[in-house]
Amino acid sequence: MASSQRSPSYGKADPTGPSLEQQILGLDGPELISVLRRIWGAQWLNQPYLIEIARPLHDWLEQDEEPSVDVVKAARAVAQAAIKSGLLSITGNPDPQWRCQEDVLGAVLTTLRSKGGRDALAEFHTPTPVADMMAKMLLTPDSIKPGMSFDEPAAGTGGMLRALALALREHDRNPHDYVWSMGELNPTAAACAAVNAIVWDLGPNVLIHVGNTLAVGDGPARAAEHRKAVLEHHDRVMGVTAMAVAVRQAQALLEQVSAAA
Repeated sequence: MASSQRSPSYGKADPTGPSLEQQILGLDGPELISVLRRIWGAQWLNQPYLIEIARPLHDWLEQDEEPSVDVVKAARAVAQAAIKSGLLSITGNPDPQWRCQEDVLGAVLTTLRSKGGRDALAEFHTPTPVADMMAKMLLTPDSIKPGMSFDEPAAGTGGMLRALALALREHDRNPHDYVWSMGELNPTAAACAAVNAIVWDLGPNVLIHVGNTLAVGDGPARAAEHRKAVLEHHDRVMGVTAMAVAVRQAQALLEQVSAAA
């Protein structure tokens, strides 16, 4: 069920230390970039497919050249504005039911788009109250079956699926038991949907097809193939990494034995 109040302890490992907000606000530009890289890297370990879909949001951090001074300043300004506005009270709350209350990235993307840009993309996000009402009308305890697939061919940032996940949790159902399929023409919106899928804890069965849903009729199948390829690459990288760690440990042990001889 939904939390009745915000948790004051999100993201804070040491109760006696500075809050996570204070720690982030205290970072200078290069420190913030380093933290952002570690965050995206850690997420890739756990959610490689969704982080791959989210590449338009974080690819600038992984370029060969370091971000320019202006970009670093801009990133720090955005981070500080988000923290001071209370972003972590929503996205950092340990309760996924609370995190499902809002589509923060949808609001950001809508605000940043010009009216002409939204019109050109036919990009109109369903207001949160409307999405919530529709989800409650569609989902009843008798209609919800584990393994069901929720498909949104014009997903945007995933706001409609957010409402469905919220309704499921209000019926004491786990979103992990369902399939979430999204199609989206705009890569940036799809990237936001991928991040939202993590924030809302939709689970391991998320598929996102980036492309023209009307022109490509097998979007979910293409997304499934893409996810399979990403997961296979992830497994190969992790296997190589594990082998490298094992070799280093063996070398260290050999050096200790040689030194003791």
